[in-house]
Amino acid sequence: MNQVLGYLLIFIARISDVSLATMRTLMVVQGRRKQAAIIGFFEVIIYVTALGKVVSGLNDMGNLIAYAFGFACGNYIGIFVEEKIALGNLTAQVILKSSKTKS
Repeated sequence: MNQVLGYLLIFIARISDVSLATMRTLMVVQGRRKQAAIIGFFEVIIYVTALGKVVSGLNDMGNLIAYAFGFACGNYIGIFVEEKIALGNLTAQVILKSSKTKS
């Protein structure tokens, strides 16, 4: 039971840090330095925690699988969340009123 909780911790931590990395990357591209720095701070804390758990138990294949599966799911969830909050999308619609009439 304790081992399963360890796998779950690694899995959830990886989902979190990879999703945060997606958000941080968008913030960097948009020039939002402060937001990117704050997100990066928490991202690294989560990453180091997960990595430390995996490295301390390299002989446990479950740790590696949880780490890799969390990374894959984190990419998927990060993209999904970004689509929902639309950080990277901006749409502008320009409507021009013509003063001349066509003959």
